[in-house]
Amino acid sequence: MHKRQRGAALMVTLVLMILLMVIGIAGYNMTTLQGKIETNREENNLALTLAESALRAGEEEIVADQATGTGVYTLTSSTDTEQAQWNKAATWTGNNTDQLTRTFETQLDDIDPRLKVQPRYIIEVLPEPDSFKEANSIVEGHAPRERMEVFRITSEGTGPSGTLKQYLQSTYSRIVTE
Repeated sequence: MHKRQRGAALMVTLVLMILLMVIGIAGYNMTTLQGKIETNREENNLALTLAESALRAGEEEIVADQATGTGVYTLTSSTDTEQAQWNKAATWTGNNTDQLTRTFETQLDDIDPRLKVQPRYIIEVLPEPDSFKEANSIVEGHAPRERMEVFRITSEGTGPSGTLKQYLQSTYSRIVTE
């Protein structure tokens, strides 16, 4: 009877060792997964920050009346998706993106040394809304006509890996007296 007890102790020890090994492997996998999630979150936040910086740069150009040239498109319809530049893949990818977009020049190393792609943006000049045009038509003998200028700014920020991209879009409008 004494010999059987030694074999049982060996079996219990092996089962416990296997159980500890499974728990260790599960803990390792969980830690690895958490690291990947955190890396992705950080990359996403960096790309979003860059896209927001480019969006603000586009708005500042409009305020300063410098929204002309490369990356500025005038549309005849604000609802025609065929005209919109922001949803065309060629605007953001390919060899000629420098001729289609504006670059927000910033020192990427100051933000994060892993960043390699400058944030970019485009400005689309949208037509004046008909409702505003009708409400402010010129009446003889009255003050100058006001018109509304409407701009759609779309920006792209790229994370450190170069594959994660964030896009932001805003509409900026202002009233101009002619």
